[in-house]
Amino acid sequence: TGTAKDIGTLAIQITVNDLASAGAEPVGVLLTVLLPTSVCEQDLCLMMKQVEEACAKANVQVMGGHTEVTRVVNQPVISVCGVGKVKKGHLISTAGARPGMDILVSKWIGIEGTSIIAKEGFTPASVACLQDAIHTVQPTIPISRNHFLFTVIILTLIVFLLKLGQM
Repeated sequence: TGTAKDIGTLAIQITVNDLASAGAEPVGVLLTVLLPTSVCEQDLCLMMKQVEEACAKANVQVMGGHTEVTRVVNQPVISVCGVGKVKKGHLISTAGARPGMDILVSKWIGIEGTSIIAKEGFTPASVACLQDAIHTVQPTIPISRNHFLFTVIILTLIVFLLKLGQM
């Protein structure tokens, strides 16, 4: 996710969403947690509490994993392997996607990234991410492009208003 705030919650929500978008029923997760040397036990407890709460809401369980303190990272990193089940023949795959195909995007595009920006503020990395999204995703169907740009504008406005309310 690129964020340390609410990392436990986001790690599970993103993984469960990935499983569901493939047509699978989420069952469990395996975690690899990498922590910088500056992290204290209280921080780890908070992350794992978030993981446990998010798992309970999604009705999945932590099936195992690994935790390590390392100088290689400068903020906590959680890598998640999601386990799900799907009926034979009902797996939704992106295997048929090819370069040049249209991507139709609708409704709440970017809500994950927007929530991160709302919590952490505009950083050079988050601004670059938004700029990349605007310039990279260019659906060839005019209404889709307009809808995408409108969505980005609305989400940016929401972030601005959230930040304004915190001042």
